[in-house]
Amino acid sequence: MTRHDAVLGAAADAPFVWEITTRFSDLDPLGHVNNAVYLSFTEEARTRMFREALGGVVGPLLLARSEIDHLGQTYYGSVTVGSAVVEVGRSSFTVVSVIDQDGVRVAQTRSVLVHVDDDRRPTPIGDEARAALETLQAPGG
Repeated sequence: MTRHDAVLGAAADAPFVWEITTRFSDLDPLGHVNNAVYLSFTEEARTRMFREALGGVVGPLLLARSEIDHLGQTYYGSVTVGSAVVEVGRSSFTVVSVIDQDGVRVAQTRSVLVHVDDDRRPTPIGDEARAALETLQAPGG
């Protein structure tokens, strides 16, 4: 997944940025943020992105795939999650998110989401939703 460094630089410069304060319950016995929490961080940022930047135009969605690269240790405090749409297909799209703490990249993720109908079957992304997703594309994405 290292190609995402080329897609997104600093999290704060992404098309959508969300600040998250870690909770004590996010920590493992060594005082690091537990590895499973990173996907929760990106889920929270994606959900906010869909509500705030897209105004509910895109959906309903199912998460089809999540990938994560752990690049550094994260501690109690705040993290910045930067997200961008990098691919839009017929019925699915891909979101890349990077997580920085104190300006240092600690993780990056790639998530594939599928647009579904009321029966939860893949359905084409409509023109309005496609145009909304394109507003969140990374430069060159």
